[in-house]
Amino acid sequence: MPRKKINTDALLKMVDAGKSQAECARHFGVSNAAISKKMREVRGKKTLVTAAKKVEAVVDQGLDTWAQLAKINTHANWILDHVMRWIQGDEEAIQVLETAARKVNRGTREEPEWVTDYKFTDPHVIALRAMGEIKSQVELQLKIFESLYSVREVEAFQREVLDILAEVEPEVRNEILKRLNQRRAFRAALSFR
Repeated sequence: MPRKKINTDALLKMVDAGKSQAECARHFGVSNAAISKKMREVRGKKTLVTAAKKVEAVVDQGLDTWAQLAKINTHANWILDHVMRWIQGDEEAIQVLETAARKVNRGTREEPEWVTDYKFTDPHVIALRAMGEIKSQVELQLKIFESLYSVREVEAFQREVLDILAEVEPEVRNEILKRLNQRRAFRAALSFR
């Protein structure tokens, strides 16, 4: 007696509609175990697709991270340059900083004593903080480059092993590829050929 086929799309629609496993089994004329097996198979495929989409989102976010790092680095360098010009007495830098100052009366109404009040920290501290941020950015970029290099090395090693297997035992290579593609959610990021 031929095995009855379970239409995956129809099964998913029934499950989404709230039908029980027993109702689905009766609809397709199969056992509860057959429905359970099919659902495990579908969930596994769905998990791989979901994981692959999440990997794509992480990769996209990683690319956005580069833009954010570049932006932060640009601002940190601008702050450092500006503060260093201020420390060295550059008139334009001093004028910009004076716009952040205000006159405050430290005396009384009868005898006012106006002083300039600045709303910022010692410029040397600001410069050191900007330098620290730039150093952190460079370290982070180095770590990212090291990670990318490691991924590329692993991929090159995998390709070399698969190429050797293709020469020696093509069937074994094909079976390895089949299993890797079934089990790895990262196959979208690391394409095996």
